[in-house]
Amino acid sequence: MTLIAAHVLGDEIRILADGLSCHDKLTITPSRQIGTKNVLANVPGRTTLQKIFPHPHHPFAIVHCGSNQRDGTPISVIIAGFWERTSSPGKSIQQCFVKEFANGSASETYWLLGWESDGTPVLRIAGNDCEQLDNGRYWGGSGRHSLPRSWHDLGALRESADHFIAECRELSPLELPAFPNCFGGHWHHLRLTSGAAPTWLNEPKDRGVEVRYIIPATAKTSVGGEPAQQIISCGEELKEVLRQTFKVKTVRGALKRIGDEVTRERVARLIAIFDEVALDPEIATEEDAQVYAAAMEDTVARLSSKPS
Repeated sequence: MTLIAAHVLGDEIRILADGLSCHDKLTITPSRQIGTKNVLANVPGRTTLQKIFPHPHHPFAIVHCGSNQRDGTPISVIIAGFWERTSSPGKSIQQCFVKEFANGSASETYWLLGWESDGTPVLRIAGNDCEQLDNGRYWGGSGRHSLPRSWHDLGALRESADHFIAECRELSPLELPAFPNCFGGHWHHLRLTSGAAPTWLNEPKDRGVEVRYIIPATAKTSVGGEPAQQIISCGEELKEVLRQTFKVKTVRGALKRIGDEVTRERVARLIAIFDEVALDPEIATEEDAQVYAAAMEDTVARLSSKPS
């Protein structure tokens, strides 16, 4: 669930991706009416997910959309390992890419973009999520279905996406930030030039879930210890509250029994954040842990005060 795009123009390839990570397994309301738009309502869990992965030295990059993990390993770790094993430029990278990623699951798509040594552009696709437009433009992810196809460069696409997000947030029926059609968060932008190392035009964020953008809390709760462990502890506590309150074994079962839509969405987002941190503990910051703890406390109070 994302928005990725590439533009091949002259001796440059520019690549754009959002940073939102969503969790469809926690989705109880598959879509939501926002103004005149009917948008996907998958649950956001992180706004800083990296989806563009450049080669350390050669003008190549892998772009990913779909499931954020493979057999419990973050996709970022898998691609980093691939680049470590692929040190030589040119067709060997293409061949290794096909071998590594062509047989992935239906929920994964990978693009390999770059330049051969003779200046020929490279685009290899492993997966189903890539649409070719005219004039060297490509895009993928569910977010593209809500945006016009007429963008002439990545700046225009970003402007269109930001406008759509702002409109949806203004009209959101919930007292929570809207993430329309599962794109948004921290955008990152890469340039690949023939014969040169990749250059970030806007870098991805190394750390941070940015909980404050997903489920704002009115205050921060002081926590001790490692941020990831504090988030995991709070998330486990919330799961136990759900089991005891609704007499169910699964989070999804509890979500189905929460009648208030705002409370249900808050619970789902807290669990999505928990899942993100459990998969990759190093991303959590102290601020994430403080905001998460405060939001969890507030949400547990909502569960106690509102009928299911």
